[in-house]
Amino acid sequence: MDSTHTFNTAHFTDNERTVIEVYWEKDGVIRTENIPAKAGDTRYKNLMTHLNIDQLHENTYKYIRVQDEAYQNDVIVAAKERGLIYDVNSINSNIYKALVETLLAPFDPVEDKEKLFMTKLQIFEVETIKSSTRKDLKSKLRKAKTVLDAFEIAIQISKAVPAPVLAVKKKAQVVDIESTNLEMLSTDNADYIAPLEIQEDSAE
Repeated sequence: MDSTHTFNTAHFTDNERTVIEVYWEKDGVIRTENIPAKAGDTRYKNLMTHLNIDQLHENTYKYIRVQDEAYQNDVIVAAKERGLIYDVNSINSNIYKALVETLLAPFDPVEDKEKLFMTKLQIFEVETIKSSTRKDLKSKLRKAKTVLDAFEIAIQISKAVPAPVLAVKKKAQVVDIESTNLEMLSTDNADYIAPLEIQEDSAE
């Protein structure tokens, strides 16, 4: 590209890092140019005056990431339009249709075994279920035989009152302090001090 163009950006276009796509700008218009990543190539030598090899690799990484994100967004949009995935935050009749069909469709213990397992797995990830103290209902949920039963028990757990915690009362120990002190002290001990009433009787 001639000197009237301003360098914009550049990145590798292949996994082997042998071809570079360069973006040049002139009068608000972006033009692209593919050049070989060869040390002896004049265009490559000119490109290296605008950026170094590390910046070129970094640009390539960022370009790939942006393209991947754009591709994923396009796939998600297309899948939503076809009813393949659902946005629970939007008013979409398809998600409610799928929910009703999942809950009320006939359950096959063999064909729907994995579906039941995944349903239970997701239910136990819900914070209300995870933090519940109702071990009895959680046990029933693990043993649920159908998807409908699993949801029914999950709803019971969500609405259940926490199981009462029984407090264990310790029996207070009654100690006769006065009699204990008298029994423990010996009158022959020099440190022994008689109770006041005994001292008064001795004085009389």
